[in-house]
Amino acid sequence: KILHKSPSEKNKTNTIKMRSNVGALKKLKIHFLILLFLSTYISCQLPKTTANTFAPKPVNAEKKSQNTEKEIPYIIAKRYFVKNNFIQKNENFFKILNQEKFDEIYGAAAVMGKDGMPTPIDFSKQFVVAIVGKETDLNTLYIPNRLTYQNNQITFRYEIQESEKQSFTIIPSLLILIDKKFNYNLEVEAFQIK
Repeated sequence: KILHKSPSEKNKTNTIKMRSNVGALKKLKIHFLILLFLSTYISCQLPKTTANTFAPKPVNAEKKSQNTEKEIPYIIAKRYFVKNNFIQKNENFFKILNQEKFDEIYGAAAVMGKDGMPTPIDFSKQFVVAIVGKETDLNTLYIPNRLTYQNNQITFRYEIQESEKQSFTIIPSLLILIDKKFNYNLEVEAFQIK
């Protein structure tokens, strides 16, 4: 026995199918937007720190008595990138005293959300120590360790942490801001973390 549907029944069935398809599309659109938001949020996260101003790491008492180095506070500048047209010579660190020189090397990388703006730099009160690495496809972080002053010289020590290979290349970089009253000769020491 073959059942025939009247045209009005066919229209009702098509309308129900269209409504369920529209509902499914709305749900799909909402899921897509949630995934897009989450992936953007996660990709914009940096390693979390408790503050932008880093206190010097403690030095054991034995070293302290032998050494007259004084710790200097500094601020890590965030949300800047090395420009593609910057040509790096042999140096891998720079002491930058003005905005013009800074703008030759770095661009601002603002993103939406909390802490999305680049760290403000006041060259009338601060100068920048910039560490710029070679282009690499390894996930590379430069981690500040200590900034000290002794005999009209400041020494900045940082650690290099390399991990997995990536499908793209980066130019690793680290920027720290220092009060201009410590504008002395600069020495930089790097330590590789395995």
